[in-house]
Amino acid sequence: MVWGKNCEQASNTESMMMVDKCPIYNCTPGNAYNHHKCRCKICVAYRSSYIKIWKQKNPEKMKKYNKNTTIWRKNHPEETRRSKRKCVVKSLYNITMEDYDALFKKQNGLCAICGKKQGQMKLNIDHNHTTGEIRGLLCSNCNRFLGLAQDSEAILTNALRYLKENK
Repeated sequence: MVWGKNCEQASNTESMMMVDKCPIYNCTPGNAYNHHKCRCKICVAYRSSYIKIWKQKNPEKMKKYNKNTTIWRKNHPEETRRSKRKCVVKSLYNITMEDYDALFKKQNGLCAICGKKQGQMKLNIDHNHTTGEIRGLLCSNCNRFLGLAQDSEAILTNALRYLKENK
């Protein structure tokens, strides 16, 4: 079956299983785990349906998997934290951890505004909310500061003037 209105509008799992190719990445959604990069609605819906059905058919495997995963995460907190961070960075900002590490190294591990040294995972990714372009890494306080100022040069200029006038 090829992509068409019937497949795009399919809401039940059986119809989703009949899909052969994704129009965006040309992936085959037959294996939910190998084709995780595609985020089109159909692939995401297929993956969700596939995983839900697999979990229902394999409750013992899920119990074992959940138990093993919990134990591993408990014994490897640093790897777990980095893995979660990697997923968040990729999904929110579309950059890899290598990109993040390069930016961290470029800034010498310092906040781009206040210049304070932070831990590797403590710096937030600052980005332009209009274009999505990444501007740099900021500590939580500076990131919040820019957010509260709505990234407005006028507000920041007025705040600076206010501080100078009221020393």
